[in-house]
Amino acid sequence: MSKNTAIRKILTTAKINLKNVKPAFIITGILLGLMLTDTVVQSILTLRGVLDARDNNNVSAINVLFLLPALCGKLIPVRNFRKYANLGGKRTDFLKGCLCGYALLAAAVSVICAVYHVTAERFLVNLGTFSEVINLMDLFGWTRGGMAVAVLRQTAFLLLTAVFFHTLSSLHEWWVGWACDAAIIAVISVFTPIAPLRAAEYAFFRAILFQPDALPHILTCLALCAALGALNLPIISRKKI
Repeated sequence: MSKNTAIRKILTTAKINLKNVKPAFIITGILLGLMLTDTVVQSILTLRGVLDARDNNNVSAINVLFLLPALCGKLIPVRNFRKYANLGGKRTDFLKGCLCGYALLAAAVSVICAVYHVTAERFLVNLGTFSEVINLMDLFGWTRGGMAVAVLRQTAFLLLTAVFFHTLSSLHEWWVGWACDAAIIAVISVFTPIAPLRAAEYAFFRAILFQPDALPHILTCLALCAALGALNLPIISRKKI
């Protein structure tokens, strides 16, 4: 198989995977619609003097899109793997298609968030309807290096999110997946109250979310993606059709 044919096959798999997880897009779309409706209502009330813009902060509706890669990562292994395998597709090709699809989705979501941030959010603040619009890109400090850097950082993080949920969802075919769920809950519950463990927990989230420097942040997320991708090779080779 030529290199171009292999790339086309991966892209086709990525496209099919994303087309077959409509519930993820529907759920995200409904939540986004509700958030946008709330923004419009608050804007109208502020312009009419019912709300005081000086005390009226707004959580950006576009933050809801962070949910989309997580939902796709959760649903794709469950809904698509057996169909793909039963049609004669190779397991490794399915995994490559998944990773490619998550990367494209993460990039698309990041670009949309960035465009909304510099257009709609700034318009609302300049209009005087809100004193501040809270966007996760700002909250995590990703915009300090400019919007192009913020897009790259958000893409890396959302890709990591999708691959993490894909891995966890794939593991749920066995007891290991449920044990991982319990372990994650236990770690958060145990680490948070204990100072030394809380410091370790903070260091992890700082590395993938609040890292002040863009390059270490991006490289950390991509390294974790690569590690999870490698972990998925033995997982997918053992999945039942």
